Amino acid sequence: MVVMYPQTVIDSARQYEMLRVTSGYRGDHVRALWILPAVVIAGPTLAQTPGIPVNEYGEEQYGGDYLPTTSANLGEYYIGSPNAGVAVPDALLTLPQSVFPRTSTLALPADRQTLPNLTPFSVPLRKDFALGAGFNGGFSGRKKMASSGANASSDAIMYVHYVDVGQGAGAILEFPCGVALIDVGGEWANDGVDGEIMFKNYLDTFFETRPYLDNTIDVVFLSHPHADHANGAALLLPEAGGTYTIKNVVDNGLEGSRGMLGKQTKFHKTAAELGAGYTGVTVGAQVTATGVTNANIDPLACKGVDPIITAFWGGRPELANSGQYTNPNNHSVVVRVDFGRASFLFVGDLEDKGVVDLLDQYSTNPGVFDADVYLVSHHGADQETTDQMLAAVTPRIAVLSMGTADSPDGFKYGHPRITTLDALQQAPAVVSNDFPGGPVTVLASPSAKSVFESYELTKEIYGTGWGGTIVMQATSGGVYSVGSTSAR
Repeated sequence: MVVMYPQTVIDSARQYEMLRVTSGYRGDHVRALWILPAVVIAGPTLAQTPGIPVNEYGEEQYGGDYLPTTSANLGEYYIGSPNAGVAVPDALLTLPQSVFPRTSTLALPADRQTLPNLTPFSVPLRKDFALGAGFNGGFSGRKKMASSGANASSDAIMYVHYVDVGQGAGAILEFPCGVALIDVGGEWANDGVDGEIMFKNYLDTFFETRPYLDNTIDVVFLSHPHADHANGAALLLPEAGGTYTIKNVVDNGLEGSRGMLGKQTKFHKTAAELGAGYTGVTVGAQVTATGVTNANIDPLACKGVDPIITAFWGGRPELANSGQYTNPNNHSVVVRVDFGRASFLFVGDLEDKGVVDLLDQYSTNPGVFDADVYLVSHHGADQETTDQMLAAVTPRIAVLSMGTADSPDGFKYGHPRITTLDALQQAPAVVSNDFPGGPVTVLASPSAKSVFESYELTKEIYGTGWGGTIVMQATSGGVYSVGSTSAR
């Protein structure tokens, strides 16, 4: 069976369609369409700041006098304990990572190997390693002891709304006890697609139909400071008419006074002034290969099934002026979400160099990235979704957040690439679920940009540029379905 994903074009501007494709594992397809008002914006694809380097697509790059600094208040990291990879001893979970001194040359002596053997470290430790009183419970500050979720009941439900923001990314994670955002859209194009307005419209409707959430966002994650992921953050603040209570902000710990760095900095500082907690996730401050967490990264404490949120990777300011790290994409915060037996992985816009280095940094524990639902890196761009990354993730379902083939931005970027879809569907590492109901024909690009052709999906892969907003339901027993959700 071949099913064409629908595209709705009204006049010369695309209206914002929130198409929820319901599939289930029996192959039934039910579609419900929400139409929100179109917002037509004239002007350039990106609002470029004079003096800031950009690449061929107009995306900001680091270089010259446009370089990030590290936030002076990154926050304290605690050892992550996601439901994958090596299990960390409970006795270590209350210890801040700062108690593990690091070095680039020395390792623990043979008679002090007990703890490192229990915990996978991503950097060598000094010979003067000492836990001191902390090992006996002298440290505090971690929100909770993470539980494995192995015995979680199977009837608890969460939703992930992969919002159609055009060429960009923005997701709403809806838990039984709260809400998290991972990126907020923001790029705009001459066809009237304004990602930040699209995200805000959807978020407003989301809260209007869920009054019991009281317009409260427990945590906002910004993966990296590029317009298509972070521009929408400004609209969440009261000064722009935002009516939300933001409890926590997490980004990659990089700051600046201009461009998107300046916008990211202003957002987390303004939110902090209004009472929000803040954590900046940088690679250099991490010690264990199990990721990091704290009360800002994982502020949720649901009864019954408690979500576990873990952060990885993030800013590498020491490399921002060299090689592929001049691209902010490679400084993306990676976020893993566990809900009982269900699991989701968000990797921002990590490009090939960032992916290689991420897997190298976590080489002692690659299973920590094993997740059921994978938001494909960088909108499905070429070379970022490698066999090595897929072997670590082993996704059952993949999701892409990208523009449509007929929009200026989606067209010029050529997302997704056929090479990426091939990697997701062909051996050695593939998405394991077949597409419910049979193959689906979509549009994908065989080349760098501006060319699209028909492509057959046989695996369970969804894209916002093919069908609009994707709403995925997950039970705590690890059962997934794609479709609409209403206030409960």
